[in-house]
Formats: sequence, structure tokens, C-alpha cells
Amino acid sequence: MEPKYINEEDPIANVLNDNGEFLYGMNLAAAYEKFIEWQNKILANFISSNNQNKLLLYFKDEILKEIYVQDATSYEIVSFNLKNENSVFDNLEEIITVFSKRNCFNNDGSLNFSNYKFIEYDFTSIEEEIEKIILPGKKCFKWDNQKFVTYGFEGYRGKNSTVIIDFIHKYNHFSLKKNERQILFNFSKEKRDLKYFMFSLQLLIFYLINENYQSECSIKTIIEDKENYINIGEECIDFFKNNPDFKLNTLISIFEFIELLCYPQILENVNEEYKIDIQQEEINKINQYFNNNHEILISKMLILPAVRKFISRFLGGKREEKEIKESENLLYFLQSKEEFWPKDIFHNPKFDVEFENLFNSFSINVNKAINFYEVLGGNKLEMENEENLFNE
Repeated sequence: MEPKYINEEDPIANVLNDNGEFLYGMNLAAAYEKFIEWQNKILANFISSNNQNKLLLYFKDEILKEIYVQDATSYEIVSFNLKNENSVFDNLEEIITVFSKRNCFNNDGSLNFSNYKFIEYDFTSIEEEIEKIILPGKKCFKWDNQKFVTYGFEGYRGKNSTVIIDFIHKYNHFSLKKNERQILFNFSKEKRDLKYFMFSLQLLIFYLINENYQSECSIKTIIEDKENYINIGEECIDFFKNNPDFKLNTLISIFEFIELLCYPQILENVNEEYKIDIQQEEINKINQYFNNNHEILISKMLILPAVRKFISRFLGGKREEKEIKESENLLYFLQSKEEFWPKDIFHNPKFDVEFENLFNSFSINVNKAINFYEVLGGNKLEMENEENLFNE
């Protein structure tokens, strides 16, 4: 199946649960918030009403096993329909009638007509009967926790922001060999549009973070063994089928290479608020720092891909919600993200010292990240560097 492009006019935009785009799927998210509130308040009232109720204690542990609201089955959602598989009654009136009596008899069994209209209710039994009908299988919903749609260029935002570094820590990670980079480069020349290939690689990374494959396992084998709901694109399947020697321990390097090639398309999906130009005075400070410090650890060619990775993973997408404030210092994010850097650089004792020097030399806000990347040489310089590696 071909990936679907969703625009504002597409009806499906209104039914994909979204926490970033005003209106559209955000309306659905707001409805889910209400569902969560209603379900949890009802169940909380049951639980807190009588802690000594043995029947309630039987249900309590199951009720407190929180689930995502979107994962709830009809059996797990509270309903006041008292005519269900747990009930022998049709309605509340029948339950009340069964567990009530007229208090109109004297001790000798004769009628006391003065109390004939007085009805005595067994509230405990009524409550327990309702609990037996309503509570089986019910669960609380996770507060402030829904599953939201993730669009292609927003894969590493929000709760997914640590996926790559978690993946690197879980599986051994190696750089691509020259012949492997050549295979990928040749593949890229045959394709006009690599973004769907990149999205498939993202999906594989998300899938594998919860699996336990050996780092030496072939990516081809992993794709063949994956669950059916993991919808990897045909282009990606064919590539690894034709190149079975690529191992899991190179998946991040493959992704990062394709991510580099997709930068122009990623840039098209960044909001204009993040495309502010840097003042010339600040540009002069940047150039002075990198041109006059020849012995530095963090060179222009090292910080360049780090800036691009930040743009690709945290600024991509057209959502109105701003996850990272435009006024925050970009250098802070570059320093804190281990996955942006070669391992030996990030763990070098000089790394934090040089970042202190960077902080003291110039200041770059997040909304100037794209222009900063261009001032450093941009995608053109990175691609020239790649071609030089092939020619060595």
C-alpha cells in the first residue's frame, strides 16, 4: 500500500488523535480527556465509598490496572446499562424492588396500616448488586496519557525523544564500511524520494527497541520475522532483501545516512518560526571561533551534522504546538544529546570544556538553528564531505 499524504482537507485528519495541531484530531484528544475523567471519577467513587466491602476488594486490583483509553474494549468501559451478561435484572427499579420491603408488620404478624407506605431499603445489597453488574472487567484509564498520531517528520519528538540513544545503548552500534556507504549512495541515486524509506527505518527502530535481537542479526531476517502490523514499505523490504549483509548493528548508521540525504525534504516540513536569520555580528563571531581555533575538539565538520540532526528530529513537522521554545539556546541541546556525536567525542573530557567556550563565544537560539546550519556550510558541505569519503 502506498503511504498516504494527509492534508487539511482530508477527512481522516479529523479522526487521527493529535495533540499538536489545533482543531482536527485535537478535538478527538479533548474528547478522550473527558472519557478518561468520567471513567476514573466513577471508578474512584466506587473504590472510596466502602473500603471494607469484600466484594469491592475483589474488583479493586483489576480496576487499578491502568490502560490507554484507546485500548479499552467495550467490556472495560463503564456503562450504566444494567441489562448485560452479568445481570439477571433489566433495570435499576427491579434491583431496588428485590432488595426492599414494606415495614408494615407488627411483631405478631398483623398489618400495621400506619406504616403501610413506609419502604425499607437494603442499600448495602443494592450497591453490591450494582457493583457485580457494572464493575467486572473495568479498568482505570491512564491520566494525561493518550496515544497520539506521529507524522513522518515528527518521529523523535515528545516521548520518542530518547528512542535513538536507547537503541544505541541496547544494541551494539557500528559505523558503515566504505562499501556499505557506497551501496546506500548508489541506491539513493536511483530514487527521487527517500522519505518513505526513512520512515520505514524509523518504524524498524521503534519496533526493535522493544525486541531482543542479537546485534549481528541480518536486517533482512528481522523484517521477515516482524509482526504483521509493522508496515514496512516495499522499497525498504526490497533493499534489505537485495543486500542481506546489512546487520542490526548498522541500522542507526543507515538511518543517519538516509536522514542526511532527506534533509531538503525535512526542511520543507519545518515551520517558518524556526527559520530566522542570524545577525551579521553573530555570524562574524561564529566564523571567528571556528576559523581561528584549529586545535579544537568540536570542529565545524563535527558540529555541522549535530545541528542537522537536531533540526531533523526536533523541528520537523508543521504542528502548531511548539515542543521546544524558539528562544532557548540551541547549544544547550547540542551539548546534551549524546546520539548527535561520535562516542569518542561525546565522552572526551574536553567536550564540556569546549562547549563552555562555545557558550562564551556566541549565542544561537533554536529559531536560528537552520540558518546556523547554513552558516556552518549546510547540506552542501556535508554532501561534499560524503563524496570525498567515497573518493579516498
